[in-house]
Amino acid sequence: MKKLIFLCLTGLMLLTLTCGTGDFDITINITNPQDLAVKYGGYYILEATGDSIPMEGYTPGEYTFTMSKGDKVEGFVFKDTTDVVDTLNFQLLADDEEKINESVTLPGPIGIQFQLTVQ
Repeated sequence: MKKLIFLCLTGLMLLTLTCGTGDFDITINITNPQDLAVKYGGYYILEATGDSIPMEGYTPGEYTFTMSKGDKVEGFVFKDTTDVVDTLNFQLLADDEEKINESVTLPGPIGIQFQLTVQ
């Protein structure tokens, strides 16, 4: 009987260790390949809470937040200058794994629309 209880407890511990919490650390990086300070603007919306978080400033920019499995984030980021030709690079990581990597190079305020559901 003691062996059966020991095996059940061991199995339960292993199951608990492998299941995890289902949370993902999300990082958004906004950069310029030439290390220039490029003005940008935009936002992202967390579907779970409905929160809209603004993204604005000069490159490089970094935004971090946590999402649960099945949650969705979507947004838009754009180069906020019209006078010069610059490149804006957008990278989204989930638990340090690259999910999105896009660039835009134009003199006008053109942007990158993004969406991710973590699984």
